[in-house]
Amino acid sequence: SPNKTTVCLGDEILFTDNSQPTPGGPTITSRSWDFGDGIGTSTQVNPSYLYDSPGTYNVTLSITDSNGCPDSETIPIQVNSNPTGNISAMPLSLTINEGETIDIGFNVTSGTIATYTWNFGNGSNPPINTNSSGPHTVLYDTPGTSTVSLTIKDANDCETIITPIEITVIAIDCSADFFPNKTVVCVGDIIDF
Repeated sequence: SPNKTTVCLGDEILFTDNSQPTPGGPTITSRSWDFGDGIGTSTQVNPSYLYDSPGTYNVTLSITDSNGCPDSETIPIQVNSNPTGNISAMPLSLTINEGETIDIGFNVTSGTIATYTWNFGNGSNPPINTNSSGPHTVLYDTPGTSTVSLTIKDANDCETIITPIEITVIAIDCSADFFPNKTVVCVGDIIDF
């Protein structure tokens, strides 16, 4: 039997041979697992397997006992796709000025997203769990590099970590300032700044 019958693409499944010979009777002399994808087989007692593609696979365990009697059992395994998408309107790196806000959102390319866990990397907000793809308006007021990351999860609990983007916040070191050489003047006087 498998440790789970519904998995996400990329999850390994552990199969356990629960075949029980009759006490004092014949012993199991051979076993063969067929993982139902046309590729994977095993003769191990308790193999593990990782599927390459989403779909439903009929896994069959075939055994033969010392009397030459065969038996088999088939169990379906559902392998679900992971959700996909990208952080919207963003290159993989971006440079902005200190104190700027930007709108960060997410475009779903496959799957129905149940939760979004955002980390905007600006230090002022903890990761945000939401059911919203955004856009979220985020203030970056500290110079340095911030990494925006997003983990999405669908209703099947399949999870994808979206390629993070880096935002470089540059300090604004200039500020307007001036001093006139006089503050009280007559018409026609010249003022130096």
